[in-house]
Amino acid sequence: TLKGEYGARTSWADPIYPEGDTMYIARPVLYNGDIIGVLSVGKPTRNADTSIANLTDKLWITGLAIALIITLVGFMINLWITRPLDELQRYALSVSRGERTPLPKIGKNEVGDVGKALESMRTALDGKTYIEEYVQTLTHEIKAPVAGIRGASELLKEDLPQETRDRFLDNIVSQTERIQGLIERLLDLAELENANSLKTVEKISLSKLIGNVSESLSTYAKTHGVSIATSECDLFIKGDPFLLEQALSNLVKNAIEHADSGTEVQISASKHDNETDISVSNIGPAIPDFALPKIFD
Repeated sequence: TLKGEYGARTSWADPIYPEGDTMYIARPVLYNGDIIGVLSVGKPTRNADTSIANLTDKLWITGLAIALIITLVGFMINLWITRPLDELQRYALSVSRGERTPLPKIGKNEVGDVGKALESMRTALDGKTYIEEYVQTLTHEIKAPVAGIRGASELLKEDLPQETRDRFLDNIVSQTERIQGLIERLLDLAELENANSLKTVEKISLSKLIGNVSESLSTYAKTHGVSIATSECDLFIKGDPFLLEQALSNLVKNAIEHADSGTEVQISASKHDNETDISVSNIGPAIPDFALPKIFD
């Protein structure tokens, strides 16, 4: 410093602070351009050590806080993105396998929007597949009555006895009624497919429901040489009376059509735990294997 340069040193066991280091800086004192002395300032390192120790403690606390924040952010990312994406992936895989899986609850966010888009696509594809299958079934059902009408019409062009002509005309009428019934079924199906919820929900007596179905189909059963047997029950369920009666009527009518002549179609109801079962059984030919997957269509 006496040479006019910046001076700095660290001294051990300085008399001012004999237990540690002391850091000094010095600056020359000038008078009329001459160096007449030195101003030196010292500071024990213990102050710096204390500051470093305090800083280290704060760094530990800050590091822990940052780690907790990162963990929390990771958990939130998992909650908001990773887990919903996981559930969405499982949903997509189940849809690809043809399973009727409900859309998981994945929140109102971008992933949720993707889920809704997938659900809309699945509904559209299901509808397309269903329509294709139903058109094929309907075409198959209509082919027989159309062929019957065409054959009867061609025969009526010939000179036939009146009795034969009447029989062919009756056949045309019955086949036309069959086609009309198919069209009505198609319209009913379209209405049901477009319904998102039940219009009417009532407490229904199963005894009354079964009785109504049995009474309405008793004449139809007689024409097939079949009788309907029902069992009394005091069970009640909740639902749409019209739709339930329609569903049960379809089952009973199908049982009548495929029952052996002179046998009974039995309708019964029973309760098991929290479920109520309605059973429709008949005696007749077994359902062929190829038709088993289509029973509930």
